[in-house]
Amino acid sequence: LFTFMAPFFDFLTPRIIIRSPEKFTLALGLYNFINDKFANNFTIFAAGTILIAIPIATVFLLLQRFLISGLADGATKG
Repeated sequence: LFTFMAPFFDFLTPRIIIRSPEKFTLALGLYNFINDKFANNFTIFAAGTILIAIPIATVFLLLQRFLISGLADGATKG
């Protein structure tokens, strides 16, 4: 689950390395909506975050039983 989520939220490394806006990650693209001094694109930013959250929430709901069972199986007593 965390491996699936990592590319969606990768921000710092691409911010340093990538210079062309065509190759920005999702996080960088959304950040540019609210980065400008006079930008009022908060509705577009909010819509983008909802669209990003949908596949992550879907994967979480599908893999939730494996996550819980893995946590329960990994717990030791004593």
